[in-house]
Amino acid sequence: MLKSHKICLISVILLLPSLLQHVAAARSGYCSQQSDCSSCLNTRQWFMGCKWCLLTQTCHLPLSVSNDCSSSSLLDLSSPAECDADILAEGGHNYSVGLAELMARWASLAYVPPWQTNVTSLKQLVTQEFASPYELVEVVTSDCDLLMDYGPCSAVVAVSSSEQHVVVAFSGTGSPVQLIEELLFGFTGMVHFEAVGGQILRYNSRVHDSLYSCVRSIVEDTLTGNSSNHQVILTGHSLGGAQAQLTAARLVADQVVNDSQLHVYAFGAPRVGDVDFAVSYDKLVTNSWRVVYESDPVPQIVPKRLALQPYAYHTKGEVLYQENVSLLSNYTICKENEDEECSADAPLCFSCIEHHGQYFLPGIEGYMSDKLSLQTQMGDTHNSRRLHCKAYVMT
Repeated sequence: MLKSHKICLISVILLLPSLLQHVAAARSGYCSQQSDCSSCLNTRQWFMGCKWCLLTQTCHLPLSVSNDCSSSSLLDLSSPAECDADILAEGGHNYSVGLAELMARWASLAYVPPWQTNVTSLKQLVTQEFASPYELVEVVTSDCDLLMDYGPCSAVVAVSSSEQHVVVAFSGTGSPVQLIEELLFGFTGMVHFEAVGGQILRYNSRVHDSLYSCVRSIVEDTLTGNSSNHQVILTGHSLGGAQAQLTAARLVADQVVNDSQLHVYAFGAPRVGDVDFAVSYDKLVTNSWRVVYESDPVPQIVPKRLALQPYAYHTKGEVLYQENVSLLSNYTICKENEDEECSADAPLCFSCIEHHGQYFLPGIEGYMSDKLSLQTQMGDTHNSRRLHCKAYVMT
């Protein structure tokens, strides 16, 4: 018994200098003091090697959950050899306020229920609202409900030979029942987004899966021949903005379009997926803009953290408007995915929900619909691309 006590005492004496060194290091914030990847990953604290968060360029302890990379195997580096990893996207594109205003009009048009209007009325509205000549190609719809019964999700596809544009606009949330389902499945976990990487919200995945094959096929058909060099612009408001991002990344990953010909303008879009999805998206789609009206609660409604753990993460390209969103308004281009100088840590302001509809138009959800005399007569339709899609033909 005495012998074992002596062995323990000798062990403690031998380990004491090392223990004191680690305690001193911990008190001085040893990991957090490292300012570059190499020095961070060659540093140890509390018997553990420090880790480098590639996204925020900060050093932390392996057990830390207070950093944006703690849930990511892609971005939380542990070996000095990984410091030169080419993971993050490079910038270089310019935000166009004129194109943003034009896309807000298309995002509003996507809210028009095609089953309650006719081709002639819709074409007249496009002629009236768009200065450049655009030809409507198709409007596709598909059931996207999971538990409750509400109207289908939809996307509008149009082309302009003079502007050399192919536009795809996705509808946003169309009813309170749909909103309830979105919120319900926005906080019940994520699913893997195999084509791109990372995980996305379950409801986003449902909507994307119901529309993507149809939209992809129409885009491929539209880009054939004289339209092959056209710029492809994806847009949408709220849920539609989230769908624009998912479809853009998938079109590039599936090699349907090149990143160099792709633009994304999302208005008041919520977080779409986790940090790995956000980084994968930023790498695939480099000309992407999230237009945010300050205090709009929807971009923050899917939380960055859930139960103290990292949850969802914004893509890059936030354009923050503080007073109003118009052609003449001042705005800030935000550098980071979750930029503290922009809306990243803004508190949820549910009383500011009216801001969610004020993107270049007075009430983006109903602006175009209000200009139409909605009918109960169906437009011309056929089953499109897959049996679960319905297309409203515009020719």
